Amino acid sequence: MDDESSEQNMVDLYRSFVGANQSEANVDFLLGPGTFQFRQAAAQVADEYQVPMLLWSLPDELADVGTSEQTPLELFLEGGARSSQTNSAAVDFGRYFQASTAYNCANNFSAPSGYYLRRGAEFLTCDGYCDEQRDLDFCCRPDGGLVVSGQWTPSDAVVSTDWEDGCLKGESNGSVSVSISLTLSLGRSSLPVSILSISDEFRQPDFIVQGHRIPAELAQADVLPDGATVTYNQNYLSPSSWSICIRQNCTALTCPATYRQRAGENYCMGQLCSADSKEDVAACCETQADVRSDVLFKVQWSSVFDLLPRAEVWAQDVLQQLEVQIPADPAPDADLGNRLACVAEFLPSSNYYRDLCISYMQYAQNTLKWQTNISPFAVQVAEVGRMLSQIFLNQPRPTVLLICGSLNFYASSFFFMKMNQIVFRSVISWAPWDKHLLDTVGTGGSSLKYRYLEPVPWPSTTEMIRTGTRSTDPFTVLASLQEDYQTVSNKDLARYGNFPPPLLFLMSAWQVFDALALSFVAFRIQSFDQEPFGRNTKLRLLRGRRKPEQRGLEFKTFLSPSLSFDWGGERLEVQRVDVSTQQFAADEASTAIAGASPATTWQAAMARYTYGVVRPADQLQGILSLDTSAALVYPCPKGCVEEGSICEPCAPGFFRAADGNACQRCPFGHYQDQWAGSQCFLCPEGATCAPNATDAPVANYGWFLENRETALPASALAALRVRFCERNFALFNSASACSILPGGGLYTFPTSDLSGWDATKQIPFWNLYRCKPAEICLGGNICAEGHQGEHCASCKAGYSRYLRFTQVCEVCPDLLNQCAICAGVVALQLFMAAWLSRATLSSAAESSCLQAPLALTLLQSLQIYSLLLRTVIKSFNLSWATMIPVADILMTPFLLPLMSCLQTAESVEGVQLHLLSIVLSAGFGYFLVGLRFLVRIRHRNVVNDFLRHVLALNVVTLPYCIYWAVHYTTFCSVREVVESGPAACLRASGPSYALATVWFAVHCASAPLLPVVRLGRVDALRLGRRRPSDRYRLWHHPEAARLLLCDLRSNHLCFGQHLRAVAGSCPAGGDCGAGDPGCVLHPKSVG
Repeated sequence: MDDESSEQNMVDLYRSFVGANQSEANVDFLLGPGTFQFRQAAAQVADEYQVPMLLWSLPDELADVGTSEQTPLELFLEGGARSSQTNSAAVDFGRYFQASTAYNCANNFSAPSGYYLRRGAEFLTCDGYCDEQRDLDFCCRPDGGLVVSGQWTPSDAVVSTDWEDGCLKGESNGSVSVSISLTLSLGRSSLPVSILSISDEFRQPDFIVQGHRIPAELAQADVLPDGATVTYNQNYLSPSSWSICIRQNCTALTCPATYRQRAGENYCMGQLCSADSKEDVAACCETQADVRSDVLFKVQWSSVFDLLPRAEVWAQDVLQQLEVQIPADPAPDADLGNRLACVAEFLPSSNYYRDLCISYMQYAQNTLKWQTNISPFAVQVAEVGRMLSQIFLNQPRPTVLLICGSLNFYASSFFFMKMNQIVFRSVISWAPWDKHLLDTVGTGGSSLKYRYLEPVPWPSTTEMIRTGTRSTDPFTVLASLQEDYQTVSNKDLARYGNFPPPLLFLMSAWQVFDALALSFVAFRIQSFDQEPFGRNTKLRLLRGRRKPEQRGLEFKTFLSPSLSFDWGGERLEVQRVDVSTQQFAADEASTAIAGASPATTWQAAMARYTYGVVRPADQLQGILSLDTSAALVYPCPKGCVEEGSICEPCAPGFFRAADGNACQRCPFGHYQDQWAGSQCFLCPEGATCAPNATDAPVANYGWFLENRETALPASALAALRVRFCERNFALFNSASACSILPGGGLYTFPTSDLSGWDATKQIPFWNLYRCKPAEICLGGNICAEGHQGEHCASCKAGYSRYLRFTQVCEVCPDLLNQCAICAGVVALQLFMAAWLSRATLSSAAESSCLQAPLALTLLQSLQIYSLLLRTVIKSFNLSWATMIPVADILMTPFLLPLMSCLQTAESVEGVQLHLLSIVLSAGFGYFLVGLRFLVRIRHRNVVNDFLRHVLALNVVTLPYCIYWAVHYTTFCSVREVVESGPAACLRASGPSYALATVWFAVHCASAPLLPVVRLGRVDALRLGRRRPSDRYRLWHHPEAARLLLCDLRSNHLCFGQHLRAVAGSCPAGGDCGAGDPGCVLHPKSVG
């Protein structure tokens, strides 16, 4: 029937069902209302009139848990703003279980004369302020006092009718039959009245209350309603006595030391309370583990039973799943502790959340053997952040955090932990906020993945399918017991598209009712007893026992295969399989369509992560690993963070690694000056990094900061540029790096291919280079005067490093001075060549003359000194301070200083011009030798002079030609091959290699030509005048002197290694013959 969403209408309907207000009682069993907030008023009616009621409804917030909705991808593409759909301050499970602060009959209505407030008046809420006339019958009953009326025989069967000592008493001596029919008016008594004692020598006869049989052994557990009719017949002859008494309030009982008084209105089981009675202690006292936070069950009901487990057991499954089993050989750094901390929302008018925390802490400590605090942390919403910080800093830190409070309190805790990077192994809510939490936190719900868990007060779908509910009883003819959960849920899914939790509880309630009805029918058939269904059923089947610690009958339902109720009407012994756990996880169904654009793949990843799903976790499908990397589901690449359903880059100074979900500041001594950084780089040697880590390193004195392109090897740089065009390469480190819009860094790259993105994030954008020499770099990439370019290695226009043959660029003088420098260099080089040539001839004339070896050694020493000095300076970054300037002059082409002032070697063309200056510098000496050859071509010794001068020039020019050719070739291979291509570099390096090869070939080919060259007449005369010796040595080779022996007596000149006379192989007489190899005949006129 429809109560029109009015609590008063619902109360009136239930009262009419049970026979109140002169209506006919036509029900024996009640189902609770469908509106959860009306259940307290409905329970008051059921208990007042002592008609069993089974509560089955759920809070509105629970009614939506697990029901179907649009997929996350659909919500994302539609642009649904979930955070605007829920007012977190209005969502609070706890309000259903706390005492009402509205206008109820207990605190807002004064009973007029002749009336008294109904028992449980605190659960009756008026429509607005309680009105004395309108709500009189709703809140009160007429006060008739304690009155008894009726008939009984014999006349002395009722000893007292004035409620002496709070009891009605009767007895029989057994001589006659006894028949009693009483109508009880309990009037103002707010205390329950029960049949407390029956004694009979042979057996205990049954009472009939309201037309229903009450077995004597169960009568004490029943509470008689006002106006009840009690019938007692004893047709056999036996002495007996009985009493109907008011039960004493529990306030008269002092609880044992380990117990405390139960909250609410409770009563002892007898007329007087006794601390020695286990029944009274159980009814009036509780331990901390037995705390009942639900205000409805703080009252001692005797006719109300609830299918919803009390909140103190909802998280039983999740806590057991989170328990860490300590291995036999744990890792040294493994945190294997099970430590629970509970934070409760402080409410001025209720201790509901605090009591919840106490209950869970007792369970974790006593049952699971976890470490807990002495008491919960109770704070208001405004103080939750401070308390969480304090808990997080405690050592040892709790591994599991339980938060008991409203959704606003829980969401505030979530946001504070997210903003301050407070991470516990797991965070548990006391209730399943489900999509309400996702609606509240909006896109921030992405951080809920894995670590945020919620209990569910009913079994998981997997568990219900596994256990089933099909009954094997032969009397199961009703539909609720004929089909299992899978069949029932499939029908509703096919018909309505969902199977909501309220329907699950309603069908389970019908299963309990069907089991009661069928069991009662079986009982009547087997016993031939025509007793009607009703109060007897309540006492026999729902309560089951007289003692409150004993359990009633068990029912097989969707909610539990062995459901039963305790003495107070609550679910008894709720097992792990009776509740379940859910956690926030990624939506596996939110995947992009095959062939979708890159932007769509990123949208699907964002929907999968941001909106996600609430995933069930039970014994068959456990909680997802809390160590699962966030990279598996995070919708943004490394360096980007999810904000407002889009990927945003981490600003300079921050980074996000693959396993993080927020941008983190770079640690001290590190830097990240680019957008979307996936790591921070260590401040390199030779640089200073800003404290905020947002700026690029600043090069110190003697160092130069270069970007990543020059730091990368040429092959790696070329590979990156081939794979990613220059525009995308730059976008990956810009403020648009994480955008999927046109022009963004991820616009053309799908989620399945991020290798290029990762490659650009692994190498620092900056690299430090040591300047050579150090004084050319002043720090901060500022070059010394005259220097420019990378590493300050290039000279500005009008500057040259070859003026004084140092590594420091100096300002070029005017053209006249430059020409003077070139003339001085070439003069020194020609002088060294001429000196070596002349020294060779002098040493040939005098065997003891060491002029040629000394000249050669000096020249080569200076050349080696210059080369070694250049190598040491470059290797150890020393300042250029040569002690022998002439060494550098000998190793420098004389036109190079002039060319360096006219054109720098910063391009292929510049290199080619510098190589041309080298060729011209070397060729100038050969030009002079050739010119001299042409001028003296008619002289007999001109060929010998020419070769001697050429070989001397080779000694001077060949080393610096090879050195500079290799120098420019190396320059090209590192820089120009990437920018200008291999062909351009070949144009520059080809002449260098050709030049070095030609010089080396000419130099090596000169020695074999000497033996066939005739010694000139003038040279022979020179030799004859100086020393009339038979044998002379001529040092003519610059690297290894060859021996020239002249025998003037025989007019033969024998050269070098071909002289056989020295080897003893000449003809008889010891002289070389004219026909001997290696000898030439000289005219006798020479001598």
